[in-house]
Amino acid sequence: MPSPPFAELDDPSRLRPGATAVVPIFDADLASLPTLLADLRAQEGVAVDIVVIDCTLDGDVPAARDVRVVRHASPSIGSALRSALGVTTDEWIALCSAHARYPRNRIARQLERVRYEDDIDLVTCDLHVTQPSTNGAEPYRYRVTGNATTLPAGCWEYGALIHRDALATLGTTCFAPVELELCLELGERSRVAHVAEPLVQVEAKHFEARSERTRIDAELLRQSAAPRATAPEISVILTDDGDAASFRRCLEGYARQIVAHGALQIVVAGEASADREPDAAVAYVDTTGTARPNKRNAALEHAHGRIVLFADIDSVPHPDTVQRHLDAHAELDGRNAVVIGALDHPTAQLAHSLPRLVASSPYVFDQAHWSPGQQLSGSAVRAGNFSAPREAVAAVGGFDAHLDSEAPGATDADLGIRLEAAGSTFHYRPECRVTCFGALDFAAVRARQRETARTHAHLFRKHPARLSGLNWGALTRQQLDQRRSIIRPHLPTIEAAAQTLADVDLERLERAALALKDSLGNSIAATATRLHERLGELFCRVNVIWWELGFRDAFDELGLVNFTDVFAEWRTEVPQFEGHAVLLRPAAAPTYVESAIGWTTRVELWLSVFGSRLGEGNDGTFLALLADPVNGLSVEEIQRAVAPLLTRARRVGRSTPVAIVEASDAEAERVLFEEARAWIPSGSERDDDDCERAKLTNCERLDLVGDATKDSPHWPLSTHAPRRIFAWPDWSAPESMAHLIDAFRALIGRTDVCLVLRHDPERDAAPEPGLAKLQNAFEACDAHNPLDVLLESAPLDDQGWTRLSRSVDALLEPTGARHAEALAVFGLPSLATRDDVEHWLAANETAPTYPIPVLSHPETSHA
Repeated sequence: MPSPPFAELDDPSRLRPGATAVVPIFDADLASLPTLLADLRAQEGVAVDIVVIDCTLDGDVPAARDVRVVRHASPSIGSALRSALGVTTDEWIALCSAHARYPRNRIARQLERVRYEDDIDLVTCDLHVTQPSTNGAEPYRYRVTGNATTLPAGCWEYGALIHRDALATLGTTCFAPVELELCLELGERSRVAHVAEPLVQVEAKHFEARSERTRIDAELLRQSAAPRATAPEISVILTDDGDAASFRRCLEGYARQIVAHGALQIVVAGEASADREPDAAVAYVDTTGTARPNKRNAALEHAHGRIVLFADIDSVPHPDTVQRHLDAHAELDGRNAVVIGALDHPTAQLAHSLPRLVASSPYVFDQAHWSPGQQLSGSAVRAGNFSAPREAVAAVGGFDAHLDSEAPGATDADLGIRLEAAGSTFHYRPECRVTCFGALDFAAVRARQRETARTHAHLFRKHPARLSGLNWGALTRQQLDQRRSIIRPHLPTIEAAAQTLADVDLERLERAALALKDSLGNSIAATATRLHERLGELFCRVNVIWWELGFRDAFDELGLVNFTDVFAEWRTEVPQFEGHAVLLRPAAAPTYVESAIGWTTRVELWLSVFGSRLGEGNDGTFLALLADPVNGLSVEEIQRAVAPLLTRARRVGRSTPVAIVEASDAEAERVLFEEARAWIPSGSERDDDDCERAKLTNCERLDLVGDATKDSPHWPLSTHAPRRIFAWPDWSAPESMAHLIDAFRALIGRTDVCLVLRHDPERDAAPEPGLAKLQNAFEACDAHNPLDVLLESAPLDDQGWTRLSRSVDALLEPTGARHAEALAVFGLPSLATRDDVEHWLAANETAPTYPIPVLSHPETSHA
């Protein structure tokens, strides 16, 4: 049946003005979308079309009745809003947000404002900001007025009504404040109207965050209006590693930096993509199918800034992070400085016990023990937030792709170590902040710690000096296997207990404690504190287990028996001398053996007390050994005696610059001073300051007393053998002596091993019968082969015992029952049989290859 004439005039909807509600929806907005659509469908007095712009990463906006969905994956909000114009012909566009609630008259009241005005392109409105209720009552509301002629209030765009012609002029630069730019521009032209009614409701927490964003938007616009720099000062290097959500969040953070116009360049290395908006500030480098270090190296080639800032996509910078890096480099100018910034954690993560522990301890991030401005080592570098001169990074070859294939987590520290070797200095600047959104749950931390240990072993393999001073350096496959077999049955129980403590919601517990303070006092708060402390104690121990498991994984990959093998492969360069020299003269003795043994004991004590830890530099003092061809030892004799000690010192993580001075006693200082002149910078004259730098400390007798509580020196063993096997037999037990005699046969003929026998004059039987048995056994084998045996019978206190344990390398069982457990704490391999001794010697074979330079100058000739 045909409709009567003019039937459309009877349709009430045709008598109402029309508008289109445009709603950009991101992944975090999906849960609130049904509520928002209900508000928009309930609008009265106006015919409302609804257009949802699907800005989610995977196109997850569901289909809905009377709703048109426009897919737009680009991070450009300007392009997204403009795309809605293609599916509507309405003159007015109402911007909406899933973070807001709208009364039924919102759009109608704004349309009434512009019905009779032809010169209005934008209408704003007041806001209701709601505070969360704490007692179940109605939330308190107050009104915040937006004034578009100046800086509008936060969330102003949630209630904006914009003419379609004005909306079509929005800029398309990614992450740029294009809405605020349009608002301020229209305000200057008096094309903005305001409805003084609260037509938008938002929560206070969200309102405050958006207010801060609006303030930053205004600052970004102010800086973009300034003249553009001719070349960038700093280039941020990002790698698109496949996590689209994290990448977009990180890229937005760096694109919205408050920094001089044109001073920042962003270089993104990743897979080619067709939906990227053109942006002059972002350079995209196609690195499809390449490893992360290669991506960074490719991005480095396209970086134009004097400084490069490396970032991880799970970290989001503060708005001033880039400028803080630039300020730090300006302050450190001329020092070839690398700036390491701080990693913060989201406030929401810190509610639970484990993230709070991680943030306040050095287990995962070392910065908990760093102080502002502290100079760090190169191994402290982490790519989440550090900047360096571009030329310095390029000069050392960038990131090591080969290392990445074996240990991806070690590439950042590896770059730092190589930069340090090239002369860079590293400075901690906590004001250069980023927020790290990486997972901090128990399972993630457990996996991370084990993997970090594995990658560190690969790093140690490439840079053995980094083992110095670390307790890990003494680990062996045998120890790790023994500990793993003991721990494995109990590890699930320990980890379950740690996870229980890790999952405690301390924030809720602290709120409960505050609410119950009047009735229960501080007992609940004290319990919360104890729970957190107990987690710290338990995590400290389980963290050691995870690291040892990771090291054991790496031992299999690298074919290591122990970390000593790494030191054995390492060959140091000839040390460079600077600062003061200590001249050590060998004591006069009738034979070489007596002189060398007594003298090398003092050399070893020097290494123990004053030697610097490998890789940490030294205090500018080097040890000069006098080779007097007339009244002392020769160069060859000193090299033969000292080289094993230096090799041993290097293996256990100690080293010091050592040189042999080939001269008479009277000429030694002159030779050293001639060498000292080489320390003076090229081109300078020898003045008083230079003479002070070349000052000599002439020592006939060294006072080698170390701080036993801090870093106990070695026990002064009268042997220069680089390896020492310790045994404490039961001198009165025949079976103990028989076991020792059988095992020590593996040492006969070895000039590089000393058997150190312990005899306690207060506890043990007389050693003479046992020594006689050893002598008889030695002569029965082959009296012409050498055997270095040292009897230590001096009284020992606890500190002396510690020093002795640092002077030996392995234990030969059986040892005294009283101290076997104490020595085991120091991580020394335990050898039970002759086969064990032979295998240990073969696995720890180390030739004395330490290079010792010789300082020698001929006598000055006279005409």
